[in-house]
Amino acid sequence: MATHRIRVTSTAIKTRLEADSVLGDIRNLTIQRNQILLKKEKEVSAIEERYKDELDTIGKDLEVKSELLSGWATNNPSEFGTLKSLELTHGKIGWRTGMPKLIKTAKEKWDDMVDRVRQNLGDRFIRISSEVDKAAIIRAHGEDPFDPAQLRLAGLKVAQEESFFVEPKIEEADNRTVVAAA
Repeated sequence: MATHRIRVTSTAIKTRLEADSVLGDIRNLTIQRNQILLKKEKEVSAIEERYKDELDTIGKDLEVKSELLSGWATNNPSEFGTLKSLELTHGKIGWRTGMPKLIKTAKEKWDDMVDRVRQNLGDRFIRISSEVDKAAIIRAHGEDPFDPAQLRLAGLKVAQEESFFVEPKIEEADNRTVVAAA
């Protein structure tokens, strides 16, 4: 969905009454947009429901037939020779090598295996990480024992921006007819 930013160079609204009128237009446009989105969502749901059973059936058939080919390939490794794939009339079958992953053979949690790994493989495979606890600094900001000068010395500052918002009251106008803005 494209985002369009509108830059207003001068304020065209002069009075509170005009501001309220523009907010009314925003409310009406918001209601219009919500109605269109709801209509779209209903249509998408109907389309998904219409094809769900057919796609599920095909998906199950694909899974069964793929398992049959996998079983054949496993039972007939000589067909592949030294290769990992085999070209057939209608396509190619074979095995793909995945990314390597480390699997525990011991029935311990990873955290409990640190000493065991250190003893058998050395410290080079032990990771120690430190990071700034940003949430704690933000929570501490503004408390009495917190020194803002120390924050500046650390090269940090806590910023809190203010942004303008428009919040139309759409509940009250749900039953109204939306009139196009002039």
